[in-house]
Amino acid sequence: MNYFNRKKAAVCAALMGLTIFLSACGYERIGISKFQGETGEFYSSGSVDTAPESGAKSQTSPTADPLTDVQKEFEEFCRTVFCEEMSEASTLDMHYTLLHPEVYGIETKETSLGSYNLTEMIKDNDSIRDLKTRLMAFDRGLLTAAQTLVYDTLLTILDTSLMAEGLELYEQPLAPTIGVQAQLPILLAEYSFHSLTDVEDYLCPR
Repeated sequence: MNYFNRKKAAVCAALMGLTIFLSACGYERIGISKFQGETGEFYSSGSVDTAPESGAKSQTSPTADPLTDVQKEFEEFCRTVFCEEMSEASTLDMHYTLLHPEVYGIETKETSLGSYNLTEMIKDNDSIRDLKTRLMAFDRGLLTAAQTLVYDTLLTILDTSLMAEGLELYEQPLAPTIGVQAQLPILLAEYSFHSLTDVEDYLCPR
């Protein structure tokens, strides 16, 4: 995925949402507890301890049913696809999505804002079609309610992306409100610095 490709960006945005669903099934959220002491934003799947109000009754969360083999495979599929997409992400996509990509086994690439060309846009159609085939290999009826929502959302985004196949030259990278010239200054202005590497990436994009 590259910064200027809105098709792949839409897919990656959906996969970003998958991490929230996966965290409810035992996976950590974007922040990992062993990095909690670092400066900057931190996200944790753990709950915050608060004192109970006077007279309040304690509540015990119901135990979730164990996942079936198909449901476990779907979780692994979601995690794998997320990692695949992020491994191809531009520096900005990676920075705004994962604080510590190495925790997910993702190696950071050379600093880059991405690229924009017709050949890559056409190739993206093939990768989106392949992802749809992998997704539809799962029996939707065997998934949990949360997984079904993920399945439907991702399938809708993939189908919508494929509707633009053959219309690549209608893309408007300089659209008035969502073009590169409008988005890039905001992304750079809101760029957060957590380490020296972040500073170097910010100052040396290619």
